[in-house]
Amino acid sequence: MSCYVPLIRADVIAPALRWMVNHGRDVDAALRAVDLGWYPWDDPHATMPVKNGAHFFFNLGRSDGADIAFRVIAESGVRDIGLLGNAIARCSTPRSALTLAAEMMPYQCTHELLVVSSGGDTCTVTDNWAFLFKDQETRHMVQQYVLALIDMICRATGQQ
Repeated sequence: MSCYVPLIRADVIAPALRWMVNHGRDVDAALRAVDLGWYPWDDPHATMPVKNGAHFFFNLGRSDGADIAFRVIAESGVRDIGLLGNAIARCSTPRSALTLAAEMMPYQCTHELLVVSSGGDTCTVTDNWAFLFKDQETRHMVQQYVLALIDMICRATGQQ
């Protein structure tokens, strides 16, 4: 039986860590609680286990409310999400930014698939994971964070 560890770039939680610092939360304790005490502050482009990051958001939602993803992102800019954000910052339309995010996803996360389907003046964004989260509440927190990131990516273009 094979075993795998889904990985994601550590910079994905950087906006939440900055939010916690700015709001007087104990970042070190929050990271230790989900076995991320080794978080690579000097290299946020390093990888970390997805499930640990998801559990981090689960705990943050439990302590600070279900809308925490949108409050964190409201205080962040697209460049705050590292390599992905720096590339997206150069896009001029929401569609081009989302398409680039989807194309870069294999470099951002090993087990997440972001699909952008276009049709006329609209596009549909689908986010899928190649594993199950430990429970529906954790999955819900992750979905809210992904949605908040998509909203930020779209707004970063300055277009409707």
